[in-house]
Amino acid sequence: MKNVSLHKSILLYAATIILAGTSVLHAQERFRRLPPPPKPLPFLRLADLESYTLANGLKITVMQKKSLPLITVKLFLHSGESRSPADKEGLATLTARMLAESIQSFSSADADEIMDSLGGSLSIDVETDYSVFTFSFLQENFETVLDLLNSMILEPVFSQKDMESVKRTLFYELLRRRKDPQIVGARVLNRVIYEGHPFSRAAFNEQSIRSIERKDVQQFFKDNYI
Repeated sequence: MKNVSLHKSILLYAATIILAGTSVLHAQERFRRLPPPPKPLPFLRLADLESYTLANGLKITVMQKKSLPLITVKLFLHSGESRSPADKEGLATLTARMLAESIQSFSSADADEIMDSLGGSLSIDVETDYSVFTFSFLQENFETVLDLLNSMILEPVFSQKDMESVKRTLFYELLRRRKDPQIVGARVLNRVIYEGHPFSRAAFNEQSIRSIERKDVQQFFKDNYI
């Protein structure tokens, strides 16, 4: 009888453990199905914007964070690809890139070399309806970078040698983009959405820049920068 009672006790204990384990497993499954609540977003405090308009009509917006010795200058211009002629797609991009070549007041060095020597960087992005030149640098080089920007926009060289170099670089860059499905898809979508509209010119290819000549760049600069 003692053995029978002991056997029943063991079975009852085992059943209790199984039921408890099953309950724990169910609780874990419910836990996995319910994601934890997100933490509240930290408060974002941006510096106040200060805006000015110069006598020549140039609008300036400044945001200061004095704890960092870094400066970023962005120049926005209404010179995007939609302003390229229908038979000269890519002209806006080519013109913007030409502005960074052979800077007269810096011994004909290009802007990327100059910014590298200052420990800074320059990026040029041409969108559908505007172009943006972004300079990032240390505060101590502010005057030098402003001189560089002044030379780029007001004293462009547009030499034939630079023209061929920029066209060649852009040509092979466009060829590489053909291998990226995401870029190819975006270009096709852009063509379909903006068919017949100047915005479709942002989807230019390597063939369209072959016909662009130095005089085209000079005229585009005159019409859209000065």
